[in-house]
Amino acid sequence: MDNGKPPIEGETVPNGNDGRALVTVYVEKNGKPTPTPRKFKLTSLKAVRREMSRIYARANNGELSYPDACRATFILSNISKVLELTEIEARLRKLEAIEDLKHDKI
Repeated sequence: MDNGKPPIEGETVPNGNDGRALVTVYVEKNGKPTPTPRKFKLTSLKAVRREMSRIYARANNGELSYPDACRATFILSNISKVLELTEIEARLRKLEAIEDLKHDKI
């Protein structure tokens, strides 16, 4: 979406690497765009694991500071716990519904 104009803060544009992932632009006071985080759909444990691996690799390569990597993986760990509990809750509800049907037939 390079139309020759500088990006507007809050605008969603292709990330420049492969053009598929979208990023939101944030502009610093000097008018230059800051590096923008990629948007992820962390709706599965596989996606969370992949993002944790990416953060580990960036920290290991010196691209990301250790404290920032720790904060990010802490947040991702909590997201994974919520995903696990959501899955367990859904399975429990199904089991309870089956049990209720059995008791209704008796």
